[in-house]
Amino acid sequence: MTAGVLRPADPEVLARVVYRGTHGALHEAISGTAPYGRDEVVRTVQDIIGQVRAV
Repeated sequence: MTAGVLRPADPEVLARVVYRGTHGALHEAISGTAPYGRDEVVRTVQDIIGQVRAV
């Protein structure tokens, strides 16, 4: 993903979406029902936030 590609119209809404999505994804990873692990979730969230902050 190129830096600055994500430009949220409402940063607060984006924060809530990322938080809730992260919570659900981590829950699935920890419970073993997801095809990914905790580390993948953390790296993905870091990437998303990094792209938003690059704007």
